[in-house]
Amino acid sequence: MEERLLIQKAQCGDAAAVEELLSRYEERIFKLAARFFSDPQDAGDVAQEAMIRIYERLASYGWRAAFSTWIYRITVNLCIDETRRRKKQAIQGLSENMESSHTGPEEKVVRDETSRQVRAAMASLSPDHRAVLVLREIEGLEYGEIGAILGLAAGTVKSRLNRARDAFRKQFVVLSGRGEGHAVC
Repeated sequence: MEERLLIQKAQCGDAAAVEELLSRYEERIFKLAARFFSDPQDAGDVAQEAMIRIYERLASYGWRAAFSTWIYRITVNLCIDETRRRKKQAIQGLSENMESSHTGPEEKVVRDETSRQVRAAMASLSPDHRAVLVLREIEGLEYGEIGAILGLAAGTVKSRLNRARDAFRKQFVVLSGRGEGHAVC
């Protein structure tokens, strides 16, 4: 069924339409939440809360933005709120599974350490910087989409993204030991 019709039916209380609509976005919502939390259980909890919020607020969806943007906004806002509430500094899933059957133990150790450093650098960012970096670099969204999700102007997204990249870069250099006094090979 076309998404627009499905949304309209869901807004009118059609339970089957609501179930179908939520099932279409369930995996994407979980994957987005997993970018914010190192524990899959935490990501699942936030994703579940996002599904509940989407259901509760479905009638208020006003077609001003794409439905997917509206869902992303709800999910990202919940992730940021939960991150702030718990003051957790972790993120899951930044690096894809880089395992390969052709790599030796030394390469695996280096990749694992690099992955740990990337996660730690991301975890050190503020929730606002982490959100914009995840949405752009991991999810691949355009500035306008990110702005719609976070309620920011495109120019603000660009400047926040630049600050987030700088903060990430500085933290990664510190964690990787490639700062002053170390040769970069």
